[in-house]
Amino acid sequence: MSTRLRRSLSFKVVVPIAIATVLVVGALAWWTNQQAKDDLRSESSSSAGSAFLELERLIRASGGSAPSALAAMSRDDEILDAVVVAGTNGEVVASTNLRDRYQVLDTLTDREVVSDLAEARNNVRSEPVVEHGSANGDPDVVHVYGRLRTSVDVSTGTDYDSATAHLTIDVSATRAAIAQRARVQRVASLLASLTVAFVALFALRLGATRRLRRLADDVAGVAAGEVEFDASRYGEDQIGRVAVELGAAFQTIADRGRQLAETNAWLEDEMSRRQDAEAETRHQARHDALTGLANRIAATDVATTLIGQTDWTQDRRPACLHVNLDRFKTVNESLGYEVGDRVLREQARRLLMAVGSDDLVARINGDEFLVLLVARREGEISSLAAALIATLEVPIQLGNGTDVFGSASIGAATAQVGDAPAALFRRAGMALTRAKEAGRATYAWFDEAMQAAIEARAELAVALRYAIEDARPGDTELELHYQPIVDLAEGTIRGFESLVRWRRSGTLIPPSDFIELAEDTGLIVPLGAWIMKEALAQAGRWQQLFADRPPVVTVNVSGHQLSAGGVPALIRASLTANRVDPRYITVELTESVLLDDVRGAVGILDEIKALGVKLAADDFGTGYSSLTYLRQFPFDVVKVDQSFVRHLGDDAQDSTIVAAVIAMARALGLRVVCEGVETREQLAGLMTLGADDGQGWYFSKALPAAEATEVFAAGLASLAPAFED
Repeated sequence: MSTRLRRSLSFKVVVPIAIATVLVVGALAWWTNQQAKDDLRSESSSSAGSAFLELERLIRASGGSAPSALAAMSRDDEILDAVVVAGTNGEVVASTNLRDRYQVLDTLTDREVVSDLAEARNNVRSEPVVEHGSANGDPDVVHVYGRLRTSVDVSTGTDYDSATAHLTIDVSATRAAIAQRARVQRVASLLASLTVAFVALFALRLGATRRLRRLADDVAGVAAGEVEFDASRYGEDQIGRVAVELGAAFQTIADRGRQLAETNAWLEDEMSRRQDAEAETRHQARHDALTGLANRIAATDVATTLIGQTDWTQDRRPACLHVNLDRFKTVNESLGYEVGDRVLREQARRLLMAVGSDDLVARINGDEFLVLLVARREGEISSLAAALIATLEVPIQLGNGTDVFGSASIGAATAQVGDAPAALFRRAGMALTRAKEAGRATYAWFDEAMQAAIEARAELAVALRYAIEDARPGDTELELHYQPIVDLAEGTIRGFESLVRWRRSGTLIPPSDFIELAEDTGLIVPLGAWIMKEALAQAGRWQQLFADRPPVVTVNVSGHQLSAGGVPALIRASLTANRVDPRYITVELTESVLLDDVRGAVGILDEIKALGVKLAADDFGTGYSSLTYLRQFPFDVVKVDQSFVRHLGDDAQDSTIVAAVIAMARALGLRVVCEGVETREQLAGLMTLGADDGQGWYFSKALPAAEATEVFAAGLASLAPAFED
């Protein structure tokens, strides 16, 4: 930039100075020419005047003899010719010129001379007249004429006081000298002008270079952050304007620099925040938010590493303990979720304290944990499992004198060659199931029998899926059986509860073997839909067959089915398709289904109730059933769980509970059905307490539809139950 600026400045300075120099030189040349002309006129006039005075002196010195004076003057090469005229008639006294030297003339033929002499004779001035140039335009000739201030003699001896003289003088030498002097002056002025121009250019360039160097130094200082740029130091010329532009550029750069610094700072903060967020996300993706323990993902990675590093030639193996807190749901429901979270955090802490530093504790579900152990012998693993159970049974103090007692069940499994983490976890889970079945608060080891049971369960799940998908009227493995519900006051069959049965390869599979399986696999939703459609279809047939007094048909709806949605629409469609009077349909739901989401459940039950069907609370009394529970939901029927009926007559407390439920239901206008009636004593107790309906094997097991039709038509007597007054 500095080089370009110097070139720009040179162009913008040199050209004006060169033009000014040319103009000055031209002006000086013109002035010297004019001065030469003036000098020529002045010196030739002075020379002519001196010549005229010399003529007068010579005439006076010669005693007035004009010829003598002219003869003396003819020796001067500057006098081209001279004429002296006397008398009033203009007689020529004498004349001389360079060619003829001296002669006496009687007449004068040169008209210009004659004219000049005549003018001189008439001129009363004492000063001679000087004329430059001749009639033919010769610039080297000067004429001087005038009256002589002395008397003049001629050869006749006559004196003329009024004589006049005319001299023609050659001033070429003077002109040449003056021209030479003018040339010298022009050359001198040219050299002076060029010198001044050169000095000016050199001074300007030197000054510009110094200012440019200072500007460059300031730019470098600004770049290094050592100085602040001040454009006012450079004036208002081109460099000053460049400095102003540089100052503006520096300001822009500084502003941009601040913006970039702010942007960089923001980016660094943002990157830091994002890195922290990503680290937190990665941490959250591998850790449990409540307890801070590892989650299933992290446990899977650790298990993969442990299995991959195992020396299978040794008797030590990596192991997995699947820990489940027993009845933890009761803590949440009775004490609240906040207390439940405190319990989980405390039990997680205890697990961490009980295992080794190289072992991993992970929370994989609400109340389930995995403990991954580095290579250990089976005896060591069993000892640790027992120690964990003892540790988790220690009461947890919540403050205010409140303690929470808990226990845990543990399933144990060791890794095998070629195991995937999921296989190890699955075997530990199977062992956990065995521990729970053994009464909880214990641990169990995985064995091959468990694997066989799991495989059989998986095979059964596949077969159940096919049975549900292939279920068609008249061609299906699924059947609905109907267990009579007896009106205890009237001694009649009031209706039936529809119960699903599965006949596989001619063998009837008990509901206990596949209902839980259907719930675990999600098949309960399509199975429940099939049950609803089939039961309402049978209800429609019975309403046509027993139009005067059709049986009430009760259909169970599972929690999974209710959560999946669409139950009101399913009931409506089934009622419409089979032209069923909804007054003779009862939908049963367990309280555990409803308590998880009371508000949502109330909305769904209101939709079902709006269809005209009845609603029954099944298994009442097994959970946290209360008057509030019955008032929250639009029930019509309460079904007392068979666990309370089983000990009627033997356990006064159960009799009291059943009596309280019956009294509470009557106060709310609800009908009471007692399940599990198996003996004459239980029936008598229910009749004494005033129960409305009874259901159980004392009356009948669940019957196929055809047999149920015959029983309803024949009446209760066909079942031969013993009623006592």
